[in-house]
Amino acid sequence: MKWYERLSQKLNYAFMPRTVRLTAALLSAWVVMVLVTTFYENHLIARNFLLWNVFLAATPLFFALLLTRRAAKGRRGPLGVVWWGLWLVLYPNSPYMLTDFIHVKNYTYEPGFDLTPDVISWFGLVHIIAAVALGCAFGYLSLYLLHNIVRGRLGQLVGWLFVGAASALSGLGIYIGRFMRFNTWDIASRPMALLGDVLDRLSRRTAWLCFLFAAMVLAGYLLFYFCFDSKENTTPPTPKAKTDMSPINSSATPN
Repeated sequence: MKWYERLSQKLNYAFMPRTVRLTAALLSAWVVMVLVTTFYENHLIARNFLLWNVFLAATPLFFALLLTRRAAKGRRGPLGVVWWGLWLVLYPNSPYMLTDFIHVKNYTYEPGFDLTPDVISWFGLVHIIAAVALGCAFGYLSLYLLHNIVRGRLGQLVGWLFVGAASALSGLGIYIGRFMRFNTWDIASRPMALLGDVLDRLSRRTAWLCFLFAAMVLAGYLLFYFCFDSKENTTPPTPKAKTDMSPINSSATPN
């Protein structure tokens, strides 16, 4: 039995082996990114915003894992509602990282769209791509876990409606973060200022941008879903029944 299967059993089958493997891979990639950024702290690629953004993108997965384990045990109550709410507030931080590609402009390009021979410029480009991919993977895995819970309880249609609603709210969240420059904690610290600014900016252009971001988030999740979804993830494995290996009672005689 492989390590991720043993870990899945220790977690009472709340998480499928593929989920365990992907979560471990994402966390390992995060550690590598931290180490690389530490070694190149004097260069542009080491700007802390990327590490911070990846950290924020990973936080929804934490609550999704808690909710998955809670659902596996059949628990319901107000604590679960709080975790669902926190996941919904934090989830846009993940697809928001798709907009971090704008930081590629900080690097020098040669005529003909060739990158400068400077190794740091190449390294910086790879750093940005890796951070965006890692952040989105954290978020899409968290959405997949909750999608799995919803469709298991309420059916496929409601499950996909949940995905669509999460994508739509993420589109709005990306607009608020990238263009209005509000942060996640502003929802709690400055809710009225945030709401007032959103209402002031309502326009057809704003609606189209939010729709564009929502479509981008949904398209990314569909790609993740069709690559990752399998019967193994939708049907939790059950422990194999132990075979009775006790010796036959030789003293028993037929009537």
